[in-house]
Amino acid sequence: MKTNGFEGCTEMVQLFFFMLKNNGLNRSTAFQFCHSKFVMLSKNSGNASKFRSHINGMSRALSACCAEREVITMDRITCIVYGKPVPKGRPRFTRRGKFVQTYTPKKTLDYEKQISAAYIAARGTMFPSDVPLKVHVAIFLPIPKGTKVSVKEEMRSGVLRPIRARGDVDNYVKSVLDGLNGTAFADDRQVVCIAAEKYYSDTPRIEVTVSDDSR
Repeated sequence: MKTNGFEGCTEMVQLFFFMLKNNGLNRSTAFQFCHSKFVMLSKNSGNASKFRSHINGMSRALSACCAEREVITMDRITCIVYGKPVPKGRPRFTRRGKFVQTYTPKKTLDYEKQISAAYIAARGTMFPSDVPLKVHVAIFLPIPKGTKVSVKEEMRSGVLRPIRARGDVDNYVKSVLDGLNGTAFADDRQVVCIAAEKYYSDTPRIEVTVSDDSR
């Protein structure tokens, strides 16, 4: 990547503009602002290393400002992940020479990534680290094949709940919290209240709401 002159500045602007876009800012305003600032810095910087230092400093500062601007007015975000919910899988172990390593199953990791992506798509940004949070998780499991029509209606209405379906409710919550860690909050220690429910549905999914519990 070039670090001197207008062309290098434009490349940095495009990269940082992508970051700002994902923070939900007005793209046109963000691009114009960053472009003018980076051009000015490129002209004032005497060498490439100094220019990179200015770029990195401004990037961090603007990222912090953008994040603060978003989260100050945000007190509740709901996201939905469609498809059969995936509970947190048990750790797996593998031996490498004399050592034993622990790893999370790929299916669990993929589902956690889906949760993170759904939260971002819902315009969710990270809550400040000093805010206590409440997380509500609604788990909708698929109606088993071969279920009688009369029983299906009771499942859809919530009269019959999935008490025998595989997957403990706390393991679904673990998938959600790990998926949101680093996306909705810096650490799940911020979560002071959790509510979780399991239902049957023709549309399997998981609905997650993260809210400010101090309001």
